[in-house]
Amino acid sequence: MNGSIIWHLTSATSLPSQLPCLHAYSTYCSNQVAAKALLDRKKQDPRVGDFLRRCLESPFSRKLELWSFLDVPRSRLVKYPLLLREILRHTPADHSDRLPLEDAVDIVQGVAARVNELTGESECRHYLKRLDFLDERQREPLLANCRVLHCHGELRNNRGTKLYVLLFSEVLVLSRPVARAGEHRYLQVYRQPLPLRDLVVEDLQDGEVRFGGSFRGAFSSNEKGQIMLPM
Repeated sequence: MNGSIIWHLTSATSLPSQLPCLHAYSTYCSNQVAAKALLDRKKQDPRVGDFLRRCLESPFSRKLELWSFLDVPRSRLVKYPLLLREILRHTPADHSDRLPLEDAVDIVQGVAARVNELTGESECRHYLKRLDFLDERQREPLLANCRVLHCHGELRNNRGTKLYVLLFSEVLVLSRPVARAGEHRYLQVYRQPLPLRDLVVEDLQDGEVRFGGSFRGAFSSNEKGQIMLPM
């Protein structure tokens, strides 16, 4: 095995022909969001939880949780462009490996970009499926066009209410996590989702706090919403 690794590293001419096989990771990585959600649900089963705890305590696990092993392909894949660029940096311009390495860098960056794109779309679909609408009028048509979830997390409004905020490519959604018996947690949509075209974001200086405009107008369909967040 060691000889094989050395051969690959010292034979850059073969890299461009071998790297396209990394596209197989596109499907694997794009399924990780759903896989992590499924694993978290399965952990709630006492038998599964007990089994995973015993595995974690065993020497063979190296004190790593199951997800650490499942995430290895993705974590290694994102390092390949950095590794190849570093090798290229130390390769003389007139060396025979120079052109193959440049091709290899382009290929692996393309694979990584495709994996990121598919993973982003998968994450977006995952959270869209978790949205729970109390009123059908909350179903903003633009949600069907969303392909990217830029960021998500917990924030508080000016009344101190905790809300889970999701910034999709087309819409800003405010929600509250709710649990259903025997099912994973849903995100109950809070008020009306806000199209990004109607959203105004103001960049506050560090340390500046202004509550007066927090979520102001964000739930009305006839005026622009204003969200003030420290950037």
